[in-house]
Amino acid sequence: MDCPKCGGAMTDGVLTGSGKSGTGVQWITKEYRMKHAFPPMTPKALEEAQRISLRMAELNTHMADVFWVCRKCGVIMAELPRIKEENSHE
Repeated sequence: MDCPKCGGAMTDGVLTGSGKSGTGVQWITKEYRMKHAFPPMTPKALEEAQRISLRMAELNTHMADVFWVCRKCGVIMAELPRIKEENSHE
């Protein structure tokens, strides 16, 4: 997918909870999530997962199936199929 802001390539991934107090989420690549049962913990795993950490105060949305990230300009987009209108004709 191309970024709507800069036209650069976007990477698909997922959001998972992070932090012991549950005050944050982390974005990791979908590829990493499909290969590993557990979230990345070691520096090597964090690098492989291309983790981006976000605080809940910075993010006010429901968990989406896919979050696309443009590392060039910092845009994050989400696919939210649960909120599609039932009579949508796509």
